[in-house]
Amino acid sequence: MIVASDDSVVREKAIESLKKVTEFLDPLTINTKYIALCKRLKKGDIFSMRIAASALYANIYPKLLHENKLNAQRKFKKLVADDTPMVRWGAA
Repeated sequence: MIVASDDSVVREKAIESLKKVTEFLDPLTINTKYIALCKRLKKGDIFSMRIAASALYANIYPKLLHENKLNAQRKFKKLVADDTPMVRWGAA
């Protein structure tokens, strides 16, 4: 996944592209497929995946259904408290 790249420039460009894509996605797609992408990134074993997840959660949060918002809040809270300082910085 290019969005999980260790190269911060590449990762940031991929995140920006995904943010632009969300402007055109319907709510059903965001609340099923796109949220699943965020969850996979959040569970990633490399810190760059978790950095990307924090940016993507923040971007789609207003478009989520209530139940998904609660889940996203819990997941984002874990990213804010991550052991890796770069992940915490990305979430901030």
